[in-house]
Amino acid sequence: MRTVPVGQIGGSVGRCSEFDGDFLPAKANVKEKWKRIDRAFYRGEKLPPVSLYKVGGFYFVLDGHHSISVAYYHGVEWIDAEVREFRIGLCSDRRDNINLLEPSKEGA
Repeated sequence: MRTVPVGQIGGSVGRCSEFDGDFLPAKANVKEKWKRIDRAFYRGEKLPPVSLYKVGGFYFVLDGHHSISVAYYHGVEWIDAEVREFRIGLCSDRRDNINLLEPSKEGA
């Protein structure tokens, strides 16, 4: 669990077509939930942390796309997140290309 800069969240895991490049809803079925999250944000309700993957210096949204979208919209700079970090490794043996992405041993 950590607080991460919203500006470093640059992608999505599995929901790329539902949000545009600015993380705004790109499909009608996403807008209703977005409005509910936006109203909760406006009322000052505590939203659950989002789930992110970190690869290199960038984060990718696994869960919490609507919360990230609302945060971008309101110019929020930091957001609470559960982070799973991956290191990018280079293999010395060309046959061993299975583990190019491996979880960081530094913790979540």
